[in-house]
Formats: sequence, structure tokens, C-alpha cells
Amino acid sequence: MGNLLWSFVSNFFWPQTSSLPETSNRLNTGPYIVDAGTVLGSGAFGIVHTAKHCETDKLVAAKRIDIKDKNKCQKIAQNSENLLSLKHENIAAVFHIVSEPNTVWMFMEFCDKGDLVEFLKTEDFGSNNVSMEEKLGLMRGIGSGVQFLHSKDIIHRDIKPSNILVSGVPAVAKLTDFDRSKFLEQPRKNSEMSSNVGTQAFKPPEFYERTPDHKLKYHRNVDIYSLGLSFLAMIQENDHLIPRIETPNDPSELVIYPIGLLMWERQKYDVKPFEVVDLDISETDEERDVRELILKMTNLKPEGRITADGVVLGLAKIIDKQWKKEDQYSLEFDVFPVSKATQHVDFDVENQSRPSVAVSFWFFV
Repeated sequence: MGNLLWSFVSNFFWPQTSSLPETSNRLNTGPYIVDAGTVLGSGAFGIVHTAKHCETDKLVAAKRIDIKDKNKCQKIAQNSENLLSLKHENIAAVFHIVSEPNTVWMFMEFCDKGDLVEFLKTEDFGSNNVSMEEKLGLMRGIGSGVQFLHSKDIIHRDIKPSNILVSGVPAVAKLTDFDRSKFLEQPRKNSEMSSNVGTQAFKPPEFYERTPDHKLKYHRNVDIYSLGLSFLAMIQENDHLIPRIETPNDPSELVIYPIGLLMWERQKYDVKPFEVVDLDISETDEERDVRELILKMTNLKPEGRITADGVVLGLAKIIDKQWKKEDQYSLEFDVFPVSKATQHVDFDVENQSRPSVAVSFWFFV
């Protein structure tokens, strides 16, 4: 009876350190036991299961990447090893790598709320009860993660809501899935890349250039464009950012176009992302400020986009403005008929921390 009671209590209060369900689909991989019968997600490069550490019983996410080409497999293993040293609140931590001849196992931080796509669809987020402050907090976290990656000369190249995990209360956003990432071997501010990688819906306009003798070249600001569209998805609480356009011959027939492609084809009309997405939001000051920030992130010309530092600073200013509007006011009340109190609020933009409230009292005779 005691063991049953303890099992119930531990599973209820500490689900992330509970044992995996009894199953015949268990695999011993390194210091972990993988439950191959549980699938957290899957993509072009692999499938993600749950796993637990053999000694600590800690629950983690185990990503299995199967590659037939041994050279590609070694390259992925090398990139995965680089992730072990990345320590940041907004980067999903990688704890351990196991390399096999045609398989790479990556054991990562388990995020209890799934990816941003799932989170957007839950009652916690996909409802009118979610404040803009909560959305801004998630955006700031994602922007901070990209800022950290770029400072380490790592270009993600596939930023989208499904590659952003959410964990904890209050919710914290964490970037993941670095299978398409570029680790610059000779870091330079404007290092060029040419591999056509990423997700169609979140690729920037330069990926769709159709001119004679055009050779694809891009820089780290591809991440900023994809990040801007991810923010747009958060505002409209929808990850489907591929508009449907009427065909010239048959208006009833709709063709799916990525926003980046539309921006390139219609550049003479200066098309903005907001103009091709059915955006249904209220016009608050914060939402207008976020829209202006997204426009700076999704500029048609790569050189016209702001940097990751600019994204973080822009969000800090929006949050600062919001907090000042909500919190920086004079609160006066009578302690006694002859007493008054005034509330003061300060905000540190550099630390980007929530303001602490100090209440000072003046007594009058």
C-alpha cells in the first residue's frame, strides 16, 4: 500500500522524474533507457521519443537520427557534439550524444508543454485570456536564444513555431532542432551560405529569387526573417502562414504561396507579410509596436533587416513601455487621515527584469 501511495504521489508531483511506462519497446542507449513506443514528434531528420536516465530516473527527450550516408552521419554527430556546450535558458539543453554507424542519438531537455504549435492550440495560449505581456515574454526569450546563437556564430536556418519548445510555469520558450544549422568554421560577420535548407513557409524572399545566373547566397539574417514570421504566428495564434492566392484563369482555384515568394514576386508593390496573411488582432499600442518590429525583421532586402541584438532591444523597449503604462503610476491612499503612500517603479532595460515595487511613506503633521 505504501509503495502504491508513493508511486501515485511521485507521478503526480514530479512527472518529469517518473519512470517510463512498462513497454517492450525499450532500448538501452548509453546511460539512458529509450521508450521507442512513445513518440513526442518527428521530422525530416528523425523521430523523438521519451527516455530516462538509468541512475537518476530523469525524464528526457531522445532524438534518433538515421542516416544511410556515413559521412553525413559523422557530420551530424559532430554538429550535435557542438550543442553540448551551449548553455542558455532559451536553448533546449543537450545532455548526451551517442553515435552509431548510421544513427545518432541526441538526449535533450524534456519540455512539458510541447512545441509552440501545440502551445498555440491549447486553452492556456490560444484564447482571449492570454495577455500581450505573456506573448512578449515568449518572444523576448526566443529572440534572446537567437541572439546567443549568433554570438557563437551558429545560424539556425530553420526557425519556425514547431522548432520552438515551451516548458514550465511561467512558460519559457526554447529553440531546438539544429539539424540544418550552420556552425561557422571561420566566423565572420557576413559569412555567406548557399545551401537551400529550411522550411518553405518560413524562407525569406532571397531564397525565391528567379533571375538569370542567380546563385543563392545568404547570411545570418535569414534567421531574423524566420523569427519575424514566427512572431507573426504568435500574434495571430496560428502557425499556418502560407496564404492561398486566386489563380488568374480560375478565381475559384487557390494556389498556396509562401510569404517569401509573394514578397519577391510582388516587390514592386512593396508587399508586407501582414498584407498576405489574414491577421485578426485588436489594435492595441503593444500590438502595433510588435507589428512595426516584425516589419523591421522581415524586410525584403536582407541588409535592411535588424540584427538579433536589435530584436532583443526592440522587445525590451516594448515591454518597458507596457510596464510603465501599467505599473508606473502614483498610488495614493490614506494610512491614517494624515498619511499618504506613493508607489515607485523602476525598470532596468539592460537586465530586462521585471520591476520591483518600492513603497515609500511620507507622514504629515
